[in-house]
Amino acid sequence: MSEGRSYRYKTNQGIIKLGSGADLDMTLLCKMVDDADARLEVSRIYAQWCEQYLPKTDDNILDVAALKTKLLSSLEDSKKKIRRELKRQNGSYVVARVPALVGFFFRWQDGALSNEAFDAYCSQGGEEPVNSFIQKVAEFYTICDTKEPGGLERNDGKYWQSDDEIWECWISFAGSEEEANRVCQSLEIVLKA
Repeated sequence: MSEGRSYRYKTNQGIIKLGSGADLDMTLLCKMVDDADARLEVSRIYAQWCEQYLPKTDDNILDVAALKTKLLSSLEDSKKKIRRELKRQNGSYVVARVPALVGFFFRWQDGALSNEAFDAYCSQGGEEPVNSFIQKVAEFYTICDTKEPGGLERNDGKYWQSDDEIWECWISFAGSEEEANRVCQSLEIVLKA
């Protein structure tokens, strides 16, 4: 707000929790939103959302199972978009470091570690050839390697926003959450031995 300038409006941000049947509690809305016009607008948008988004049975009752399916699908779509964007944003950083790390991993302990990790990967249902597996290991190491253990600063001086962002980026390079877990578990088996 600029000093000395008056405004005829203000904005508030909040979360209005819906009931178990996705119903809008008007008493709660009145407590949260003082202005009658604002309440009317929230109610209008809520009604529009219900009409367009909420699945109903033939009796015009909320179909909870269909809603759960729809919400899970929306979440998956959002995760896919986030992962694609993370891969796009971090692709050059990851790809630039992979060749040196692949060579290092093949040479580490005269290749015995890479063979053991690949065997563990295959025993868990991994289907990638050894070269692709090693490349994924190098990508995983690049993405998760930070300047300090548990930190968020990457080796190129940029920062991850959170551990979740690191994990979602890794999933995008692995191809799926199942594959990301499989590669991690393979490394864990070998490194803990």
